Amino acid sequence: SGDLGYRKPHPFVFQRLAEGFGLPNHDILYVGDDPEPDINGSVRAGLQAVWFTYTRDHHIPTVPGVAPSGPEQPEFQVPRVSTWENFLFLLGVNN
Repeated sequence: SGDLGYRKPHPFVFQRLAEGFGLPNHDILYVGDDPEPDINGSVRAGLQAVWFTYTRDHHIPTVPGVAPSGPEQPEFQVPRVSTWENFLFLLGVNN
């Protein structure tokens, strides 16, 4: 998103994503792990969202020495998954 002059959660980032796919915002499922920029930002921009919480649930640091910022939970109620198996189940993909 840095190349756009904006970064998440700015709606312009998600709008450009939709334009790149040639789809309306509401037809895109955005999967993210950070409540504010990923989940809240995508939902505010009209996308569907899934909160992927594997790193959070397993206390895996994303950047050494940097504490998470922003809210602990998304502002919006969205599906939460912690494994790829759960994500595939959510999508209705059977093995």
